[in-house]
Amino acid sequence: MRTLFILSLCFFPLSGSARLTEIWTYEKLFAQADLVAIASPQPSKDTKEEGKLPNGPLWDVVGVETVFDINLVLKGDKNLKKCVLHHYRLKNPNEPIYNGPSLVFFGRKKWQSYLLFLTRESDARYAPVSGQIDPAMFSILRIDATILPASSVPGDHK
Repeated sequence: MRTLFILSLCFFPLSGSARLTEIWTYEKLFAQADLVAIASPQPSKDTKEEGKLPNGPLWDVVGVETVFDINLVLKGDKNLKKCVLHHYRLKNPNEPIYNGPSLVFFGRKKWQSYLLFLTRESDARYAPVSGQIDPAMFSILRIDATILPASSVPGDHK
């Protein structure tokens, strides 16, 4: 009986699915980015944009804009103090999605910082270098440290 079970596994593969994702290295992200920065988000707001996630499976999404206060520019305009990130959220966030996208959500935690690898869009907003499907995996990385922006530390202004 045990042999029959093992043989059946060979002839009837287990069903399953996986979504292929591109592998991004720091070097590739940095090279393709127009802006690499450490920044803190302000509250996000939905745009009027609705539809399917661009260049990906057919997930219903809503466009979102998040303004970031830039703490440090590693690549790009060193005088930039703010940027607008254009990204997406699921239209129905409570609907379970198997193997869904890794979208970004910014909580209300004060001084939370992110390492951003962004590309400039034609309307002057920025988008994740790695694309809109999985920005939380590669382009928008939360920094788990409590380092305050210089503007919040008394007497630390230059």
